[in-house]
Amino acid sequence: MDFETFIGTAIGFTLAIAFLTHLLIKYEDFLDDRKLYIGSGFGFICAIIAYLVEQMGVFSFHVEDVAKDSSLAFISIFGIAILHTAMKGLSLNHRMLREGKDWNIAFYGTSFGFIFGAVYVTVLISKSLKSGDLEGEFDHILLFLLALGMILFQGSTSVIMGWGIPQGKLFLFFRNIVLVHIFMNVFIFLSAVNLIPPFLMVSLVLAYGILLYTYAYRVVLPASLTKDQRKKLFSMGRPIGKRLSRLPASKTSKDKG
Repeated sequence: MDFETFIGTAIGFTLAIAFLTHLLIKYEDFLDDRKLYIGSGFGFICAIIAYLVEQMGVFSFHVEDVAKDSSLAFISIFGIAILHTAMKGLSLNHRMLREGKDWNIAFYGTSFGFIFGAVYVTVLISKSLKSGDLEGEFDHILLFLLALGMILFQGSTSVIMGWGIPQGKLFLFFRNIVLVHIFMNVFIFLSAVNLIPPFLMVSLVLAYGILLYTYAYRVVLPASLTKDQRKKLFSMGRPIGKRLSRLPASKTSKDKG
């Protein structure tokens, strides 16, 4: 492993583990460790597939590539969004995560999404460092913030996708996440072709990531619990407990049957 890849791996997986720990630590009694590992495995495999597809030249935002093929930008903006979201939907809807009474798929979306994001960030940082295009500390700070935003985005959208599956809203959540992804890709493309400054694109990606992560942490994961699990975890006398008690209970496979 070369130095640039080592740095990318260290940053990507350190961030992933930190966010996973923050999201899951208080829910560990309700989770199936085997399914968390399955989600992680799916996330790693899907990230490798996404990387190989990009390496094949199917998608690219590089100025030289877009100049040779004017349709490449359109294909990349929509294609990356659809590919990433489809892999999340197909993986999290897999029977191995739906089996049994445990339908807390949003929680297993964390292990899928943040491992997917960790691999994505590893490649992003490694390629950027090897390119020689980074000049000075400001560019390195922007790269780190972009990596942070990307891993938050990939992880949080996977959590949200996992929330939609037990509700029978896979296609609705798929559509919404694709639209958000497309909007973000437009700004990444505009920055790649120098139509907007890099700091504006990085600020948008980071803001997206923080917003989605906050939503996943404060709304999605608590709402994914059953009423009994909420009573055990939260005090119903506290304001947060009262708000959560009004949320609909998460459906389990037993409820569905």
